[in-house]
Amino acid sequence: MFIRNHYGEGVEVVEVVQGVFARMLPSEFCKSIELDKLPGIRADVYRTEYDGITWYVKFFRDDSGSQVRVRIWSCNWDHVLH
Repeated sequence: MFIRNHYGEGVEVVEVVQGVFARMLPSEFCKSIELDKLPGIRADVYRTEYDGITWYVKFFRDDSGSQVRVRIWSCNWDHVLH
């Protein structure tokens, strides 16, 4: 929702998220935190540059099902309320 609200209806959200993740570097890792809404689950936090903007990204690995997935908890411009 954040991406569509800030880039407009014509944007392909998946492409933006893929672009943000493709630009992330190991040196941009900030910390791991326990998620308030999912106690016991830790997520990694990164701040990375994409499209001339600093992004705040929080995600975790979910291997609870039959497939391992990456769950994105936050992917928005750093310091922007959403």
